Amino acid sequence: MSRSRAILLGVALLLTAAAWPQTPKADAPVAAAQIEVTDAWVRATVPGQPATAAYLRILSQVDLRLTGISSPAAQRCEVHETTLVNDVMRMREVADLRVKANEAIVFEENHRHLMLQGLVRPLQAGDKVVFTLTFVDARAVRHLVTIEAPVRASN
Repeated sequence: MSRSRAILLGVALLLTAAAWPQTPKADAPVAAAQIEVTDAWVRATVPGQPATAAYLRILSQVDLRLTGISSPAAQRCEVHETTLVNDVMRMREVADLRVKANEAIVFEENHRHLMLQGLVRPLQAGDKVVFTLTFVDARAVRHLVTIEAPVRASN
């Protein structure tokens, strides 16, 4: 093959690659309009208290699964659900929470909440806690949403 043909072939390959649809990256940022996390807050603690709860609201324009939560304020963050069974309150971890398109998921007291376990330090009213929520969409692409929640005193 002549040098000029090799150069033309190389240019053609570069142009083809540039026009080829790009595969979405794992951990790709999501447009703010697709996933909305609002009304977040964390319950204040007292010295020596190893865990606390956080509450928020999630609304997405697409079907997702909430597969993980992390925060530098705690060693572990889990989704928990509280139910009343035979007049006894029971709490269980929910490892994979489905978020249906356009249906709000509300984390509230005495129901679904985030459990922060192994707190790094006590949390006082007025502090802020950063969370990263990991979602997975129908194409198995992970989406990370980072929020900052104020710490509030117990009611």
